[in-house]
Amino acid sequence: MERFGKRPLRVWSRHARAICAAGAAIIAGLFADTSTLGCGGTPPPTCGMTYVFTKSGEFNVTTSGGVMTIDTLHYLNIVELPAGNGLCPPGPYFVTMTVAMDCTPDPDFGPALFGPFLLNNGGFTNVPLVVAIPAGPPRVCSLTITADILLADGTTLSKVNKQEVCIVEEITPGVPRLDLQLLGPSIAAVHPGDQSSSSFRLTNNDPTHSFTGLVTGDMETVAKMPGGTSPYRYAVSDPGPGDNYPIQWGDSLPPGGCIPLPPDPHNVLPQVITRSVSLLPGESVDFDLVARPWGMCADGSCGEGLVVADGTFADGTTGIACAGVAVQVDSTTPPQLLWADAGVSSVILPFGPPAALLVDPGSEPFFPPPPPWLAVPDPLGFQQIFVNGLPEPAQSETSPMLITPYNGRLQTMMLPFGTGWSVDSFFDIDYRIDFQGLPSQPDVQVEIVSMSLVGGAPFGFENVYPFLMGTVRVHNNDFTVDSFFDIMWQFKLEGLMPGDPLGQPLPLMPSFVIPPGNNGLDLHLQAALGPGVRQGVLPSFAALRLTQDFRAFARPVPPPACPGDIDNSGGVDVDDLNAILSAFGGPVPPGDPRDLANNDGLIDVDDLNVVLANFGCP
Repeated sequence: MERFGKRPLRVWSRHARAICAAGAAIIAGLFADTSTLGCGGTPPPTCGMTYVFTKSGEFNVTTSGGVMTIDTLHYLNIVELPAGNGLCPPGPYFVTMTVAMDCTPDPDFGPALFGPFLLNNGGFTNVPLVVAIPAGPPRVCSLTITADILLADGTTLSKVNKQEVCIVEEITPGVPRLDLQLLGPSIAAVHPGDQSSSSFRLTNNDPTHSFTGLVTGDMETVAKMPGGTSPYRYAVSDPGPGDNYPIQWGDSLPPGGCIPLPPDPHNVLPQVITRSVSLLPGESVDFDLVARPWGMCADGSCGEGLVVADGTFADGTTGIACAGVAVQVDSTTPPQLLWADAGVSSVILPFGPPAALLVDPGSEPFFPPPPPWLAVPDPLGFQQIFVNGLPEPAQSETSPMLITPYNGRLQTMMLPFGTGWSVDSFFDIDYRIDFQGLPSQPDVQVEIVSMSLVGGAPFGFENVYPFLMGTVRVHNNDFTVDSFFDIMWQFKLEGLMPGDPLGQPLPLMPSFVIPPGNNGLDLHLQAALGPGVRQGVLPSFAALRLTQDFRAFARPVPPPACPGDIDNSGGVDVDDLNAILSAFGGPVPPGDPRDLANNDGLIDVDDLNVVLANFGCP
C-alpha cells in the first residue's frame, strides 16, 4: 500500500478539471448524491464463462473487388468460483470464425472458415481477418461472422455478429468515388468512465461532381449473454436492451468537454446521431465519433459503432461509404482523469479475517492509503435464518474470492441444522456487512453517503440478481485523505441440491437499513423457490449459497461549492477558520486542504482571507 506515498488526494481534486457542460448541475450536486450508476450483467456461476465478440474496420470495397481487413476483438473470462473447484473445462481456448456475405444482386461471398486462434483467458485478444471480396455492382451487402469456442467438455460458447459492407463505385481501379477512412485505430480501449474519440475522413474523389448527403453514427453494446451450450454462461453487461454507451460528434462538445452520462444505463437504448455533409469535387472533411462508457462498467463491456455516409452526387447518382469502430472497457488502460466525474476502477483483493474484500483504488499515485475494506463479521452475531417464519439455526461460512482483479465475491454457504430445507420453503435472511478502513489506520473514517436498490437491472433479472448501488466516503481527521468509492453490489441466493453445482436461483426481495454510524448495512433478504424448478430435482435443499459480487470506482471529493470549506461540511464556518488559525504561519505538505489561496505550501494571510471572504457560505 505504500506505493501511494503520502501525496494527498486534494492535489488532484484542486486542479482545474473540465465538467461536462450539459451535466454541470448534476456534478455540482455530487456531494449530496454521489453514486455513479453503471453497466450490470448477471453474476457468474460456480464456473463463470463469458465471451464478448466485436469487429471494426473500413468496410468499403470498390466494384472491382479487393481485400478487406476486419479487426475482430474477443474478450474471454472463464473462472472457477472458488478457484480450484474443478468445474471449468481446462484451456487452452481457441476460437474459429466463419465469414459469409450476402449481396443483392450476387455475387455473394463465403462461407469461409478462419482459425482456430488462441484466446487470452481473462483479457482481450485482437484477431485481424483478411477477406477477399469479389467484384460486383455498387450495393450494400450484409456480412455475418459466427465465432465459436469448443470447450474441452464438449460444450460451446458462441457469438454471431452482422455488419454492413459497402461495395462502392470507383473512379479508377481500386479508388472509390466516395471514400470513408479511419484515421486511427479501429479499436479503442478506455478506462471505465473515460471516453474514446475515433477520427474519420470522408473524401469525394470525383473530379467533377459534388456530393451532398448525411452521415449517420451509431453505438450498441455487444457484451450480452453469449450463445452456446455451456450451462455456466453469464453476461458482462445488461443482457437486455440497455447499457449502450452515449455518443456525440466531437465538434458538438466544448473544447476539453465530455459526454454527460445518463443516470440510468439500463434504460439507454442504442444511440444514433447524424450530421449533414457537402463536399466539392476532391474535397475531404474530418470528424470524430466520441463514445463514453459509465465508470462502473466491468472489464469486457464493449460497444460497437458504425458510421455510414449516404447521399447523392451532382449527377444524380448515389454514393455510400461505411466504417466501424469498437470501444472496449479495460481497467488496465491508464485513466484520463480529465473530468469531475472521472476516476479509477478499483482493484478488489481478498482480505481477512474476518472474511472480507479490500477495495483498493489501484496503482494511481493520487489516491493515498488507506482504502476501505468490506467486512463480513462473525455470522453468529449478525445472521439469522427464518424458514417459513420460524427461526432455524444454521451453520455458515463466508469466503472471499475473485472473479477478475476488479470484481470480487463474498460467498456464504449456509447448512441446515437438520437434514435439509423443503423446496417450497420461504426464507428470511438477516445479514450484516460493514465498510471499514484498514486496522492499521485507526483515524480513518468510513461512511455511507448514499445507497439504493437499482430497479430493472439487469433486464429481466431484477428479482433474481438484484443490485445495490451507492457511495462510500473515506476520510481522516485532517481530510488529507478524502475520496469516494462508488460501489456496485449484486446478490444471488441459490438452493443447492446434492450433485448440482449450479444451484437453483431463488427470487429475492432485498431491503436494507443503515444503522447509526453510517458505516454498514443490515440486509434483509426474502426468498422463495418460485415456479420454474428444473425437472428431476430432489425435494429438499442441502444448503443455501449466498453470493455478493462487488465492483468499485474511486473518485475524488468534488470541489466544495463554497471556497474555504476545508472540512467539506457544505459551508464555511468557525471550524474552517480554526483549521486555518491552528496552522497559521506554518508549512503544510503539497495539496493540504488548508492551503486555499495558491497551494504554496504555507498557511498565511492569503489563505485566511479565502475563509473570511466566504464566511457564512452558503
